[in-house]
Amino acid sequence: MNLSSLDWLRFASYFASTIADGIVGNSLVRYIKLTAKDVPDDFGDLPWGKDFLLPGNNDEVIAGLIWHQLGSPSSKLRWRAAHSILRLAQIGRFDVIELLVEKLESETSKPFCHAKLPFYYFHSRLWLTIALAKLSIDFPAQLTSLRDIFENCLKKNSDHVAICQHVVFILENLENFEKHSGYEKRLQNLAVFKTPISTKKKSSDYHRMDSYQGRPDSEQELSHKVSFEYDFEKYEIDGLARLFGIDTWQVADDMSAVMAGVDADVTNMYDCPRGIGRDFDYRDSQKYTQGYGHYLAYHALLIVAGKYLKQFAVCESEWKENSWAEWISESVLTTPWLAELTDFFPAFIPTCDVDFSETAPKTSMVERKELAKLCGLTKEGEDELNILVDGSWKDNNGVEYHISSALVNHAETKNLAYAIASIEPFFQYLPIRDDDFGWTSRNITNPAEKWLSRKEHHSERIDETDPYGSDTVLNRSFPGPEAVSNLNLHSTDPFNREWVDGISQELFSSCSWGAHFGEGRYARSEAGSWLLGSRNIIKDFLKQKSCHLILLIKGQKYHEKRSEQGKFVAKSAVVIFAPNGTYRIIQRIPKKIINAISPLHPSESIADRLKAIQAPVLPGVGPR
Repeated sequence: MNLSSLDWLRFASYFASTIADGIVGNSLVRYIKLTAKDVPDDFGDLPWGKDFLLPGNNDEVIAGLIWHQLGSPSSKLRWRAAHSILRLAQIGRFDVIELLVEKLESETSKPFCHAKLPFYYFHSRLWLTIALAKLSIDFPAQLTSLRDIFENCLKKNSDHVAICQHVVFILENLENFEKHSGYEKRLQNLAVFKTPISTKKKSSDYHRMDSYQGRPDSEQELSHKVSFEYDFEKYEIDGLARLFGIDTWQVADDMSAVMAGVDADVTNMYDCPRGIGRDFDYRDSQKYTQGYGHYLAYHALLIVAGKYLKQFAVCESEWKENSWAEWISESVLTTPWLAELTDFFPAFIPTCDVDFSETAPKTSMVERKELAKLCGLTKEGEDELNILVDGSWKDNNGVEYHISSALVNHAETKNLAYAIASIEPFFQYLPIRDDDFGWTSRNITNPAEKWLSRKEHHSERIDETDPYGSDTVLNRSFPGPEAVSNLNLHSTDPFNREWVDGISQELFSSCSWGAHFGEGRYARSEAGSWLLGSRNIIKDFLKQKSCHLILLIKGQKYHEKRSEQGKFVAKSAVVIFAPNGTYRIIQRIPKKIINAISPLHPSESIADRLKAIQAPVLPGVGPR
C-alpha cells in the first residue's frame, strides 16, 4: 500500500484521540530516538537554549510578538502590528506599550524569530516610532513617563533620518503637552534634528555626476562595494544625491559603507537568506515584501540622508517650494494615516443592467437609461442624499464606473452635452480639469465650470502599503469654495466626509474606500469613492448660479483577449439636470448637430466640436 505523508498524518491524528496520552508520548520518544541520527546537525533552528524560552509574563509575550512582527519582511504584517499598538492604547494597555518601547534599541526578536535568519530591527524601530508618533497626538499624557527612552533613542539614531524625525515629533508633542519651564528652548533644540543646516539655489555652474555617468576613472573603488538594483540607484540613490548636489556614485559608496557596518556579507541588493526579491519587479513588489539586501539598502539610504542633513545644504529646485520636505515626506508619517481616512466598503456596490461583453454593440437608448440610474436622478425624494455627483468604483463583474459633473450656463448646456455625446464613450470627459484642453488657443470660451474640489496628491507615502488604507482617499471630492460659501456649508470632520448647513442638516456626504490584497506579484488593490448630494440643495445652487448641471456617467470593462477596437468596451450616458429638478438623458443627437461636426476627424476635441456646433449655418453654404 502506497500512502502519502498526509495520509499517515491523518491516520495518526485519528488514532491519537482514542489512545492514552502516555502511549502517544512513548511512541513519539521512540520515534525521535530511531530517527535522530538521520537528521542533519544544521537542520532547523540552532541547538536549544534559554533564548528560545517564552517569557513567563503574558504581557511580555504580547510585546515580544508585536516587536517581531514590526520587523517582518512583509509590509502587511508590519502595518498590522502597528495598528495593534493603536488598539492597545485604545483599551488602555500602556503597560504593554511600555514594554514595547523598552525594546527600541534591541536588535533581536527572540524567541519569536528564526535563529539563523537576520531580524529586520531597523524596520521594527521605524514602524514602532510611526505608531508612537500617532499615540503622541492622541495620548500624550500616557507617554510622558517614557521621555528618557525617547531621548536616548534620539541620540543613538540621530543619523537615521526617518526614525529621528518620528522621535523628534513625539518629543515635540510631549513638550507642547506638558509645557514645563524652558520648553520653548527645548523645542528649538529639537528642530535642529529635522531641518537642513541651510538651503541653496542651484547656480548656473551646478554640475554633478548622476547614475548614468557613474564613477570617474580617477576615483578608486571601495573594498566593500554593494551592487544596487538599477531602478533603486536611478530613482532613490540619485534622488538623494540630487537633493544635496552630490555625485550619485558618492552616495552609493557611503551607503555601501553603512551596509558593511551592519552586515559585511551583503554585497548585492538581491542577497537574502530567505530567498526574497530576485524575481520581483523593484518598483512594485519590493514595496510589499522586502528581501534582506533591499531592507539594508533602504535604511542605509535613510542613514546617509541623516548624515548629509548635518553636513550639506539642500539644493532647492526651481519647481519645488521645499525640496527637503517633499523628499522626507515619503518616509515619515506624522499626518493622519491612510487607514484613518479610509471608509468601510459600502454594503452595496452599484451596478446596472448593461451589456459590457466582448462583443457588445454600441450603447442603446435603454442602456443609457440604465447608466443614468446610477447617478440617482431617477429616484424620488427631495431632501435625501440621492444625487451621485462624483464617483469611481468597480462592480463585482469587473466593470469600472466613473461619474463626473460640471456647471454649464443655460445657453450652452445642450451644445456642450451634444459635443460630449458625439465622442466615442471611452474618450468622453468633462472639460473641468485645471489644464486648458486647448480652449484658449482656439479662442473658444469653455462653458463648463468646476464646482467640486479635491486635494490632489501625487507623492508616495510610507503607508501606501497599509492593507487597511487606500491612497484613493487622498483625492476625496467635496463641495468647492463657491458652493461652500453660497450654501453656508461646513465639514463636520477634518477629512471632509460630511458637509452640513447652519442648522446641521447633512447636505453632502462622501465615501472613499479601499484595501490591499495578496502578496508580491499577486498584490492587488480595490478602491472606490463617491460624493452624494441633496437634490434640493443642488437645485438651489443651480438657481443661484443660473446654470444647469451636466453629468457624465461612464462604464467600461477590460477584455484582455479583445483585439479589434481596443481592449475596453465602454458605454456612457450624458444627463442634464435643470434648476427646476427635471432631468434629460441625451439619447439622439439632432441631424443639424451631426452635420455640423461631420467634417471633423473622430479624434477632434470637445472644444473643436463645440466650435463647429456654435458656428452659424449660412443658406446654401452648410456648416463652417
